[in-house]
Amino acid sequence: MKTKTILSSLIVILVLSLALPVNVLAAPSNDNFADAQVIGALPFSLNHDTSGATFEADEPNPTCGSGAPLKTAWFAYTPSSDVLLMPRVNVYYFGSILAVYTGSSLADLSQVVCSPYYQTMPLHAQANETYYFQIAGMYGEEGPIPFTLEVAPPPQVNAYFYPGDPSIFDNVTFNSSVWDPANIYGLSYAWTLGDGLSTDQPSFSHQFASDGDYPMNLVVTTADGRSTSVNQTVQVRTRDVSINKLSVPQMASTNQTKTVNVEIKNNRYSDYVQVVLVKGLPGGGEQVIGVLTLYVPARDTRPTTFKFSYTFTSADAAVGKVVFKATANLVNGRDALPSDNTAIVITTVNR
Repeated sequence: MKTKTILSSLIVILVLSLALPVNVLAAPSNDNFADAQVIGALPFSLNHDTSGATFEADEPNPTCGSGAPLKTAWFAYTPSSDVLLMPRVNVYYFGSILAVYTGSSLADLSQVVCSPYYQTMPLHAQANETYYFQIAGMYGEEGPIPFTLEVAPPPQVNAYFYPGDPSIFDNVTFNSSVWDPANIYGLSYAWTLGDGLSTDQPSFSHQFASDGDYPMNLVVTTADGRSTSVNQTVQVRTRDVSINKLSVPQMASTNQTKTVNVEIKNNRYSDYVQVVLVKGLPGGGEQVIGVLTLYVPARDTRPTTFKFSYTFTSADAAVGKVVFKATANLVNGRDALPSDNTAIVITTVNR
């Protein structure tokens, strides 16, 4: 009796379970090729859910896929002019596939490009030609797939020159860095400088004849005709100071205090100059005697004098001399000819 009761209960449960509705996911509206979603203006971006999608009997299997049965959705776009497109799918929950076709029906579709995962694949699209975009999970997965379609942007270009503070004595090097989001290179270059130079080389060197502000323009063009222009101004300033004369006493004695004068000549741009006066030490090394910073106006005739004083010691007398060295440095900017910024003079020292 007990066995019959249990069996009857199981039968009732089975009947009720068969009577319950089964939740079947509805296919997306663009599940079939004939119902491909038409893309209007670009850029287009959509996180498209392929849950419930199917694979049609005559539907092509993308060459970059895994070979597993796919659950696909379709999009269509017709450009009005020749254009370089950048279709792309991204990984959301699973790996994805994007294939692009031309044709008018499943039977005559021809694959143009195919890309797995999130690789960007440039597509040279022809005017008035309809392109069909097939998206799916790599191994038949279904769910959200981020899909974007945009026109390839122009390359990103930066132009450089070295040194960044050129003078008329510098052979200035010009170069650039280029990144193309579409990864299509075969680049062409068009450089122009404000002093009349033009070149199509990727990099080059050039020496300016005189100081001034020179416009620099670089146009970089990709093989498919997208271009970017970069404009800068090259400021050429030849800053140059020199030690005109280092005046020290010819002879001195222990405990005598003498004046040491350093004359700085500046013919170009008024600026602050720092002069460091040192003396050489036996065995090598130097001892700083003084550091002085003065404003040195630009003038052709009279130099600017930096005055130092030094008291000679018994150690100087033991050596018999003091080797003075003066070094001049621009406070602001770079000296174009630093080789004339140092002077050395010797004073004989008696006990």
